[in-house]
Amino acid sequence: MAWANFMMPLACGLALGVCPALEALAGPPGGTTSVTTSGATVGPPQQFAQLGKWLHGDPPPHVKAAAPKQLALVTTAAGVAVDAQVESFLRELAAGLKAREGKPLLARLSPQYSVDDLPSGTKPSDVFLQAIDRLPGPETITVQSIVSVDGQRVAKVEFRFSNERLDLKTLHFDAAGRLLRSDLFRVQRVGGHG
Repeated sequence: MAWANFMMPLACGLALGVCPALEALAGPPGGTTSVTTSGATVGPPQQFAQLGKWLHGDPPPHVKAAAPKQLALVTTAAGVAVDAQVESFLRELAAGLKAREGKPLLARLSPQYSVDDLPSGTKPSDVFLQAIDRLPGPETITVQSIVSVDGQRVAKVEFRFSNERLDLKTLHFDAAGRLLRSDLFRVQRVGGHG
C-alpha cells in the first residue's frame, strides 16, 4: 500500500504533464517529433539538453588560469633561418597567453585547423580558445627548426618555463603562415560514462 501511495503522485504528474524531465522527452504540446532511420537522436536536441541539465546539473564554470607574470621572449635559435610568419604567430601566442585572451589568434588559425582526438560536434577553434585560457605561460619561446613538408612548414619550438621545465612542441603551418595543427595541448575526456 505504501508503494502505491508513493507511485500515485508520480503517475498523476506524468498524466498531467508536470514532470519537466519527461516533458522534455515528450516534446512540445501538440508538436511533432521527427525520427530518422539512421539511429540518430530522436526529438529536438534542445529538449535532450534540458533533460541532461536536469539530471546532471550545470557544467562547471570555465575558469581561466592565472596570467603569466611576464610576456614570453620569442627568438629563433642560432643557425636557423628566421621565418617572420612563424615568429609573428608565436609572438601573438605569447601575448594571448599573457592576456588570457585567444580571440585575436583566431585569424591566425587555418580554415583547416584541427585538434587530435576532438569529440565530434566540437569546434577546434573553441578548444583552442579554452587552451589559451589555461596553458601555462612560458618565459621563452625559441624556434629550433623549420622544415617544409608537402606545402606545409613544420616548426619545432622550445617552450621554457620558470620552473626549469622545457617542452619541445611541433607546429604545422600552411603556406599563408596560419596554424593547421600542433601539439601545444591535447584533449582529454573528463568524467562521463564508459
